[in-house]
Amino acid sequence: MQQLESISRYKIEKILGRGAVGTVYKAYDPVINQTVAIKVIHKQLLEQDDSGEQLKRFRNEVLAGRRLKHSNIVSIYEYGEERDIAFIIMEFIEGRQLKDFLDEKFKFDLDTTHKIMQQLLAALGYAHKQGVVHRDIKPANIMVMPNWQIQVADFGIAKIESSSITQTGMIMGTPNYMSPEQCLGERIDHRADIFSAGVVFYHLLTGKRPFEAETMMGTLQQVLQLIPINPSKLSQHISPSLDRIIGQALAKRPDDRFQSANEFSEALTLAMDAAHSPPLETADDATVIMPSALETVRITANNAAATVDKTTNTKATKKPELAKTNSKPSKNKWIGLISIGLMAFIGIGFYIVHIRSKEKLLDNLLTKYQCAFLVKDTNSDGNISLRGYLQEPDLQNLQNDLTQRFGKQKIDYHAVQAWNSAFCNVIDVLSPLKTTNDKNDMGLKVNSGKDDNRYVTKERLKMNVIMPNYRSYLYVDYFQLDGHVFHMFPRKQEQAIINEANTKILIGQSEPFEVYEPYGVEMVTVIASSVPLFKTLRNEDELTESYLTDLKGAIQSENVMATAQYLTIETSPQ
Repeated sequence: MQQLESISRYKIEKILGRGAVGTVYKAYDPVINQTVAIKVIHKQLLEQDDSGEQLKRFRNEVLAGRRLKHSNIVSIYEYGEERDIAFIIMEFIEGRQLKDFLDEKFKFDLDTTHKIMQQLLAALGYAHKQGVVHRDIKPANIMVMPNWQIQVADFGIAKIESSSITQTGMIMGTPNYMSPEQCLGERIDHRADIFSAGVVFYHLLTGKRPFEAETMMGTLQQVLQLIPINPSKLSQHISPSLDRIIGQALAKRPDDRFQSANEFSEALTLAMDAAHSPPLETADDATVIMPSALETVRITANNAAATVDKTTNTKATKKPELAKTNSKPSKNKWIGLISIGLMAFIGIGFYIVHIRSKEKLLDNLLTKYQCAFLVKDTNSDGNISLRGYLQEPDLQNLQNDLTQRFGKQKIDYHAVQAWNSAFCNVIDVLSPLKTTNDKNDMGLKVNSGKDDNRYVTKERLKMNVIMPNYRSYLYVDYFQLDGHVFHMFPRKQEQAIINEANTKILIGQSEPFEVYEPYGVEMVTVIASSVPLFKTLRNEDELTESYLTDLKGAIQSENVMATAQYLTIETSPQ
């Protein structure tokens, strides 16, 4: 087959991969200066399919993709046909398939596994709410980018609500990752994706697929009948709490599984917290058995025993021997003191775990809001509050979600305000780079020159930046409500130089920029890149849309290490 040099206006650069019915290319769009991926299906292969099912699936991927705008789902741009090919133009992802890591026997730690799964479940939860079931979730369809950010690809056999592209009785998917109802060709819903995500989770935890036989029919038979070995039996580093998650995700009957991706995500967070919690250590080899409401607490230390009855608050002790002096505390008194200390220690430990679990649940809940700038604060009493901005329709949704999830454990959200959705595209481009509250924070910090981030007409806009812990180029941009972006830094050619790690830079001091209308909530972004993002200085003021197109292509280029922060400012006439 002859090598393609171009498709439509796109210039082919190289082959990224080949499949059973087509090829994926890396290509360049000279019109908007953007790198894209192009999936091509050759019509000679389509002609062998009298039913036209292959072409329907190909077009179906476009239909599904256009519904889905999520940071963990590969974006679909357009569909076309020319000469002897049909093609899809899609977002180019600079990364590798998750399958590659698993094939190389890469050992995933719990934190990385959790991060991958939460993103996968966030993507599935979003797709399901849009009426799209993927039906082929597997490591080969999960792209991994730097910092373990992922994007789900290949919605070619996705089931769309009201679509009749596939019928009951057709077996669609990959046997090792298919749900039992898919194996039987039965009608499916979003819970088929829950099962497949459970298989991916098992594979990440253990390095093994739960269902794998020498033949396809053997694998299908295992999916229908085999209960996989608990992961904790395969590795001493895997907590039994994760076995229960696997068991529910891989339930044979859909009604016995998690009923949503969000439910799966929340349960996984709690289980991961339990898996990370260190065992309680006690003095003198003491052992503790946690009681129920009216049970007895038994504590043993140094081969001595005492019993504390919670219901009567009495203590059974041996009578002291007359030969013993009463000047020293008895052994039982020491045990009583140890018990009090242990119970206090346990209480504090459970309080901390409770707060952390509550914060994790909240973090998972907030992932559903796609255009949001939210900050979570926890005070010394463990009370959690939210501040920041959401789109107007999501304010009521947030209130309902918090009430439903946390009930009486109230979370204060009154500092959350509505904002203009004009900045959704900015967040979408920079979210994969943002490091706030991330354990792998590169040290990039940005603060407004004012404590309250409020500016009035003609007031000078200033930003204090601390560079990350690597040498990098700095880009500071002010996104305005009128659809323009003002480049605060660099504004001169001599500023477009590499900065040393952890350098402090004051933006807006020597070249001040004054605030003007339109007024409202606006955004300032800061990017630190290991290489220059642009060959020449940008125009000082340009349209946001064109800048974001170039910026997205730049930060996804090869050999770029970049991190970003953004903050909101409020502008007003006075």
